[in-house]
Amino acid sequence: MKAVKSLSWLLAPWLVFCSLPLSSCLEQDQYQNSDVAPLSERQLQAVVELVTGGDLAAAEAQLVELCSRHPDSVEAHRQLQDLRRERLSAAELERLYTDELQRQPTRAMSHYLAGRAVIDRADEARERFEQALRLEPMNPWPSVALAYLARSEGDYFAAVSVYRQALESAPRSARLRWFLGSLYLDLGLLVDAQRELQLALRLDPSNVRPLTALGRVHHALGRKELAYQTLRRSLHQLPEQSAGYEPLTRLYLEWRCSDKAMAAYRSGLELGTEPDPALEGQLRALQLVDQEGAAQCKAPSWSAGVAGS
Repeated sequence: MKAVKSLSWLLAPWLVFCSLPLSSCLEQDQYQNSDVAPLSERQLQAVVELVTGGDLAAAEAQLVELCSRHPDSVEAHRQLQDLRRERLSAAELERLYTDELQRQPTRAMSHYLAGRAVIDRADEARERFEQALRLEPMNPWPSVALAYLARSEGDYFAAVSVYRQALESAPRSARLRWFLGSLYLDLGLLVDAQRELQLALRLDPSNVRPLTALGRVHHALGRKELAYQTLRRSLHQLPEQSAGYEPLTRLYLEWRCSDKAMAAYRSGLELGTEPDPALEGQLRALQLVDQEGAAQCKAPSWSAGVAGS
């Protein structure tokens, strides 16, 4: 906690921007997301379902077609690269994207993907991400990648600085606001996290993932019912968000809802959340109390069904 307080003090000059109410941060007629997303997450869902079903060849073929039809879709290109990473060696993957970079050296996407192909070599990756950013200053993805590198090296100040600098060029980027808000959440800077996540949602109401992060903020601030309603609304719209089930599990535990807590916990595990032995122990203890008839669920009402409800 001491390190976080120190970081917060160091970041004070950066946090002056948008420290006022949201209506003062941007003009009312400028709440328009500057991010370019030719494909929505829902449009890519069919590919996700193919991958989940184990049909990787069909998923790759569909992604190749999507990338051909939507060459500016970073999301489609990222998914295709991640799929290829599973079947190609590191050398083959690097060669594939280096060749593409040589064919299109003035295209930001080529530099960005070439950087991702060598992400384990931070200096080379950083150089390519920086070139992608120079070519497309409004594109949030190179900045996200640079912040990822800084964070993976333990340099949280540099990670925050990357986002703040990027927002000077693209203040209406919903993705940058979302990622910065999530970083603040991880650092325990909850008020700053809430501000950025709310702004991300205002810029892009169609993306519910920042809503899950906002629910986690409310939970960390002790706003239990607001956290519950926020998480349930987000997971109802997009159930495949693993990050939402851990705080939902803990809320159910606090309200002594053993079956609902266990269902939420298992939903998170199915989506790739790491097992938590301590949390599992609490769940088993509550189930034992429930079997003895001493537990009584006190969760608020919710009208729409969702896994773990």
